[in-house]
Amino acid sequence: MLGSAMSCNVDGDPGRVTLRRLTGPQYDNTVRDLLGDASYPSSAFPKDDSFEADLMGFSTLLFEKYEAAAERIVTDAWAREAAGQQPPSAKLWTCTPVTDATCGAQVVKDFARRAFRKPVSDADLAPYLSLLGTVPGAEGVQAALQALLLSPQFLFRVELDQVATSLTPHTLSPHELATRLSYLVWGSTPDAQLLAKADAGQLSEPSAITSELTRMLADPKASALTEDFGREWLGLDAISKATPDPVLFPEGTSALLADMREETRQFVSEIFLGSAPLSGLLGADFTYLNDRLAAHYGLPSPGAGWTRVTLPVGPRRGMLGQASMLTATSTASRTSAVRRGKWIATRMLCSSPPPPPPNVGGLKPEAAAYTSERQRLEVHRADPQCASCHQLIDPLGLAMENFDALGRFRNAYADGTPIDPSGDVGPGKAFQTLEQMRELVAADSRFDSCVSSELSTYALGRALRAEDACLGAQLAEGVKAGAPLSKALEIVATSRAFTWRRGEAQGALP
Repeated sequence: MLGSAMSCNVDGDPGRVTLRRLTGPQYDNTVRDLLGDASYPSSAFPKDDSFEADLMGFSTLLFEKYEAAAERIVTDAWAREAAGQQPPSAKLWTCTPVTDATCGAQVVKDFARRAFRKPVSDADLAPYLSLLGTVPGAEGVQAALQALLLSPQFLFRVELDQVATSLTPHTLSPHELATRLSYLVWGSTPDAQLLAKADAGQLSEPSAITSELTRMLADPKASALTEDFGREWLGLDAISKATPDPVLFPEGTSALLADMREETRQFVSEIFLGSAPLSGLLGADFTYLNDRLAAHYGLPSPGAGWTRVTLPVGPRRGMLGQASMLTATSTASRTSAVRRGKWIATRMLCSSPPPPPPNVGGLKPEAAAYTSERQRLEVHRADPQCASCHQLIDPLGLAMENFDALGRFRNAYADGTPIDPSGDVGPGKAFQTLEQMRELVAADSRFDSCVSSELSTYALGRALRAEDACLGAQLAEGVKAGAPLSKALEIVATSRAFTWRRGEAQGALP
């Protein structure tokens, strides 16, 4: 099983992470926890939901959106506070009356500490407290709070280096580490307990980090890990973009598509936050169904509402048997073995095929004469320019041809042509059924390495490098041994790469 990351922490370069701006979901979660705002204000922002948002430009349009959001969020929170409806964890009035200058300054100081995720100095506070002298009464306090939401110290996850030691590896400050932990699990700002641990310097030992991780994973806010890591690794956002042709697939109603997404959301959440091994994504014997989706699958009714059900042995187990993924990787009018195979190769094996050569089109006209997807792709692979990529992805996708474009199981095409799901995952790894393919992928060393790479990249905000070989190997070993995500998170969060950093020479590129 997964051991302690301390064996990887002796020395070495912990790497550098660039300044990271809050992604849209992180912004939403943060203002929810700071101010009780649950309106998802980032829905009005330019889309940048990747954890690599720091690499994107900070446009004038985005700042205008931030300004409008800050004004509305603070105004609404102030009204809830006045009406006694603000959540206790997001209270703004730490003293009364807030119209008093001394009290107003205290409200701003208390909020700044939470918004900046660290103790604040007089220099930090000066620009905001100055607003209290220019705008009278409660309006001045609100103006200061709005300005705090526009500060780089709020909008960015700031980790500072001392100039004299910026190139030397050094530990994160307690509050920087608390922020990394909080955004890793909750996609949000540290809560009062985590900040208090940072204030007391109680996050320096691996056992303390592990203890906080356990607490945080048990909190409902850990659902952000499912949403954010699921989106980054598994591409779960693609599920919401599936649009089956309503003429060819009238059964593909918006209600059914919503059920497909909900099944996968609940399933992935249990894999990520429960005790199941991560390989369960490929072959777990359970899922979540309601009556409509169970009927779509030809399975017995699970009863009222969403119910966790045990699946019989067969192709329906794991994500590869879920209609959400099967529909999202189909075209509007038919299945696509290429899209399905690419999903497995990219998401489960980190073996993304290279881009197609220039001027290579889709299926050749002569392929249209065939009903079988296998026959159409054989015509396509006859072109040497296409063969190298399609030899990897086509067998994986053809293994799922027993599912139609809405994820319904079938044994033959509409004209009666039998479906052949056989293929191989590489030399000496032949399979006859989807179930066998699924087992081969789960047992493949590329799967273990891929999971460890995706998790560490999500947690660290950068890809693994040669210096991270020990961490990568330890994570892959744990995945192979059946460790759940919680154990893998412990390894990452207690590693040197997560708890240390180094700077960069001035003017150097990251």
